[in-house]
Amino acid sequence: VLVPVLYLAQPDNRLMANGALIQGRDVTLISGGELNNSGTLRASNDLAASATTIDNRGLIEAGNRLELLATDSIRNAAGGIIAGRDVSLIARDGDIINERSVTTVSGSGSGYQYRADVVTAASRIEAANDLSLVAGRDVHSLGSVIQAGGDAHIEAGRDVLIASQREEDRYSYQQRRETGSQYQVTQHASELQVGGDLAISAGRDLGIIASRVEAVGDITLQAAENLVVAAAANESHEESYRKHAGKKTQRIDSSVSQQQAEIEAGGSLVAVSGSDMTLVASDLRSGDEAFFYAGGELSLLAEQNSDYSLYDMQKKGSWGSKKTQRDEVTTVRNVGTRITSGGELTLVSEGDQLYQRARLDSGADLTLESGGAITFEAVKDLDQESHEKSKSSSMWTSAKGKGTTDETLLQSQLIAQGDIVIKAVDGLKIDIKEVNQQTV
Repeated sequence: VLVPVLYLAQPDNRLMANGALIQGRDVTLISGGELNNSGTLRASNDLAASATTIDNRGLIEAGNRLELLATDSIRNAAGGIIAGRDVSLIARDGDIINERSVTTVSGSGSGYQYRADVVTAASRIEAANDLSLVAGRDVHSLGSVIQAGGDAHIEAGRDVLIASQREEDRYSYQQRRETGSQYQVTQHASELQVGGDLAISAGRDLGIIASRVEAVGDITLQAAENLVVAAAANESHEESYRKHAGKKTQRIDSSVSQQQAEIEAGGSLVAVSGSDMTLVASDLRSGDEAFFYAGGELSLLAEQNSDYSLYDMQKKGSWGSKKTQRDEVTTVRNVGTRITSGGELTLVSEGDQLYQRARLDSGADLTLESGGAITFEAVKDLDQESHEKSKSSSMWTSAKGKGTTDETLLQSQLIAQGDIVIKAVDGLKIDIKEVNQQTV
């Protein structure tokens, strides 16, 4: 019986993005060094690849089982796709990286400078059935997609990070009569979607940042040290200065918007950290019970959305006349963390607990239990507006203006269809001394 043997002449077994293709019913690739794929590896049945490191920027696909084994690291980048029915990735001593790649370009010309991030499409790891990602060090998914039709298991010896990929763009210009600048930050969210149960385990820290994690079944999050679920900011800033014919104008428009992290379990949601747990401006939901345990401190913190605009004008006329106008508007809105459970909602910590504009909504009983103190800290929303105008000449001056400042004090809300129980070894601290079933 003759066994077909494939010889790859390219150095480091690299498949170029020029249509290079390896295809068969069962495909097995073994490399003593690196395996770099920018083409297509496809098996109608099973596909297995092993190497010191595996780098995919193309397509690796199996109709049935797909197994990638690296003694060091596995990287899926630049819109690469790894897909199969049952998918297993193991990076024995290294990392598993699934990332939306970012390349920074910059340049300048006559009167302008720019810096821009060029962002690829999301990279994808997809399993029609079950998915397993195991790394000796870190598992990172940055601005990319991980999907499983069945159960998914993610395990790292150090950190697990499901986070947005940040895109930053800057532009500035200098003209004879006008100078200005533009700055923008865009968060490209990661997605982790599971049709069954999801279990994530980190030997050190676990972070979910400005991304969405969803499972039809249960979600279990475990970190030996710290666990963080947090928002990240999308930003837009524009500023210009213009001077012409005795008239000076300045315009500023600035906006910061928090992109929430979202976790949604159709069944139960369990989050456990050996040290601190921090939930910042995020949304967590479960169809059944939700349980949070921190071996250290537990904090549910607020972040801020803000908008600022300024128009400032000065104009000089003939015979010493002058006209001015200034319009300034500031808006600040605090975004807290919301936890909603269909069943019981329980938050337990060995250390202190801190709540800023949190909303806890339980379909049954709600329990807060702390080995230290529990603090409900108020935050302030702000609406500030001022408008001023003036006219003057060598003989007379007139001016008028108006301004308003409104501050709204916001506390946390505790809502339960059953009982609310609060236990704190070192007592309860509340900025506003009114406690009922709706508001703390």
